[in-house]
Amino acid sequence: SYAGWKDCLRISNQIIECIIPTQIGPRVIRFGYKDQENEFGILKDQEGMTGGSEWRLYGGHRLWYSPEHKYRTYLPDNDPIDYEEIKNGIKSVQSTQEESKIEKEITIEIKPDAPEVKVIHKIINRGLWEVELAPWAITVMKKGGNAIMPFPLGDPDQLLPDRRIVFWPYSNINDPRLQLEEGYVFLHDKKEVSQRFKIGAPIRDGWIAYCNQNHLFVKKFDFKEEKTYPDDGCSAEIYVDKSILELETLGPLKKLGIGESVEHTEIWRLFKNVPIPREKNDVKNHILPKISDRNF
Repeated sequence: SYAGWKDCLRISNQIIECIIPTQIGPRVIRFGYKDQENEFGILKDQEGMTGGSEWRLYGGHRLWYSPEHKYRTYLPDNDPIDYEEIKNGIKSVQSTQEESKIEKEITIEIKPDAPEVKVIHKIINRGLWEVELAPWAITVMKKGGNAIMPFPLGDPDQLLPDRRIVFWPYSNINDPRLQLEEGYVFLHDKKEVSQRFKIGAPIRDGWIAYCNQNHLFVKKFDFKEEKTYPDDGCSAEIYVDKSILELETLGPLKKLGIGESVEHTEIWRLFKNVPIPREKNDVKNHILPKISDRNF
């Protein structure tokens, strides 16, 4: 049992652990160092809840598909999942949603000797017509930290624009949690600021991170330059409000025929003893050396 949910699955390499609920999902409800706090956030008033027709946030890590829609996006994942044990991990499967005819899978593979997991998100079209969508991997982080997106400078001699930041209609561009610096976007989670805010960009460097209580959580993902991404070209997004902060990555849009599928893979890595980054030099000194390819 974990956070009120019974019959959860736990995978661990004695360094880190993941907990996957079987009564709801597919989700990862906990990720963190063994015998230490959960790096993910869970809504206290929804712990242990199951069943019903209303969509619940719950917390942890979930799989959606983009573009966001007020009906199809918020179909609930309140029912039990199917699962199977695989080498070094678990594959969790949500039954085909009756309304959308979409099936979702999340496969979690833990690295035997490092604080790292591979998370494979799969969406299958079980309907009778073609659909266009993008896999959308969303992680609710424990509140109180700083989120970082790389936003590198291009060639200063180039005459055409080469970067884009996307704001949502409810986002105030003067939000005090937002900090734009040369090469990076910071979003500082502040308790005294409660309004909704969301920002996104086409992150070509293929990573997004969150630092909280001197732990650094990093997601790595592939960016496909030649493909079209949803939300005006976003491959990564950050959302925050009074209750949650989410790190989100997206795959490119794809048309799925009957029975076809699409996958989107994230690599999660956890690091200790990382000072909370407050400006670009903190990222260069404390984060970039850790997320180099030799550490993944």
